[in-house]
Amino acid sequence: MITSSEEIPKFNKLNFFILIAGVVAPTAYLMGITFHQGDLSAYGVSSELFAISVQDAYINAYYAVAFYLMALTSFIVKVLNLLFSGTNLYISAAAICGITLLIYILIKLFKKLSSCNLNNQFIRLKWLLSFLHWRRNDFTKAVGVAGLASYSFVLILYILMVLSVFWLVFPMMAYYKSFELAEKKRDNFLQKGCYIKEGDFWGNCKTLKSKSGEVIYKGLLIAKTEKHIAFFTKKGSFIITYPADSVIENSFELK
Repeated sequence: MITSSEEIPKFNKLNFFILIAGVVAPTAYLMGITFHQGDLSAYGVSSELFAISVQDAYINAYYAVAFYLMALTSFIVKVLNLLFSGTNLYISAAAICGITLLIYILIKLFKKLSSCNLNNQFIRLKWLLSFLHWRRNDFTKAVGVAGLASYSFVLILYILMVLSVFWLVFPMMAYYKSFELAEKKRDNFLQKGCYIKEGDFWGNCKTLKSKSGEVIYKGLLIAKTEKHIAFFTKKGSFIITYPADSVIENSFELK
């Protein structure tokens, strides 16, 4: 038989996971939406005509986090290479040895001080703490109450500030990361045009052709829905109603 004391921890854990899911889910959705908006903004295209599904929003959020983790991993690798390559390895080893020696000296010094006769100082300190105790000193009690009230007020402001930053920073991170990636893709197209990167199979451009085979647009495919399609060419961005019976071709190179 499960007692009430055994049920409470499970209930608290369940509430904790529900709270985490309630925070992570909308944050991930906002990140996915802003990631999509950042991608379109790099081409000067509004996201109003190119809404994405909830599933695509979560996928975009996954990619946004993945790109930052990749950047973090690259940074860590560079730091490790900087610390443990060539002559830097000896410098790092010397620094570690120096820190170890310093800690050893501090431990020895602390033990030496602890062995000294400091009874008189301890007695005076104990008397002072007893005198200033809030149960015997009304002034200490007043200072404590005022300090606790001030701390509670500042803590509430701090929590509100953290929540505000948390609510804004993750979507904005996703937006600017997507904008950065799309901007590189856009600038690369403006410099090199349509091409197939060495080692790749597919080209960077898409071609929109009518039913008769006429080329309508050729360039970077920005976004596509059932009703609208957006292309980026060297003349700029173009949003048109998706032509009936048209096809989108992707060039490739046989190996």
